[in-house]
Amino acid sequence: MSHRSGHHAEYPQHHPHDRGHAHHRRAPAPHPAPAPAAAASQSDYTLVHAGKQVRIGPVVFWIVVGTVSLLGIWSAATATYFAFRDDVLTRLIARQAEMQYAYEDRIAELRAKVDRATSRQLLDQEQFDQKLDQILKRQSALEGRATALGSMPDITGSIRAPARA
Repeated sequence: MSHRSGHHAEYPQHHPHDRGHAHHRRAPAPHPAPAPAAAASQSDYTLVHAGKQVRIGPVVFWIVVGTVSLLGIWSAATATYFAFRDDVLTRLIARQAEMQYAYEDRIAELRAKVDRATSRQLLDQEQFDQKLDQILKRQSALEGRATALGSMPDITGSIRAPARA
């Protein structure tokens, strides 16, 4: 219930011109609950989200629609301007080409580094194999000499230790 002047019309004992006269209380007239569509005027717009309703008038609605439309047109125009402006496009293409050349140079440099490391490793492997072959030849020669020495009879004779008395 509101606290406006219309409120006092329902209760005559509270009327400001009442001078203490006894008035019979009348039963209040039943008020039908206004339907949501009937409460709003036909030209209002209702936005509903998660059970909450917001009513806006047609002027506010069209101001919002116009503002959003203008912002969209402004964004499209700005994007078009920057996309088709010659110096911006030229700088963008030049920057992309410069980045591509820098990446290709870096890739070539890394490939050369990998090739050098691979060839160095191959040379080291070949040198290792050569040294291993030399060592194996020396070992087999030493084994052959040790076998030859082991199969020879003792020519020099044994030196006998003096007997202790």
